[in-house]
Amino acid sequence: MPWKKKLWNDLGYMGKHKRIWTRLGKAFHCEDSFCNKKSKTFGWANISGKYEESTTDWKQLCMSCHKKFDFKKRNPNGMSDKNQRQIIINGLLRIRDEINFIIASASIK
Repeated sequence: MPWKKKLWNDLGYMGKHKRIWTRLGKAFHCEDSFCNKKSKTFGWANISGKYEESTTDWKQLCMSCHKKFDFKKRNPNGMSDKNQRQIIINGLLRIRDEINFIIASASIK
């Protein structure tokens, strides 16, 4: 059976990055205007977070800017995943305490 090229939607995370690398070539500079320009390692970053096949949905970033860019995309409020989890846990603990207080108040009557 002859080798078939996979459809874009059938590719995983790395497969999509490899396909973009094949189409656009190796990333060689950082397109972030705030970059400190010290990094020597570059890659293709997905702009929209939807991993579109269009080559306009990708930009070149150094690894430092790529990490910051991906973090901002995943955390628009600027909080790390750990901080977001802690806020949720604290909220759940407050709700638990309020429920326990209501139960204790109801049993006193």
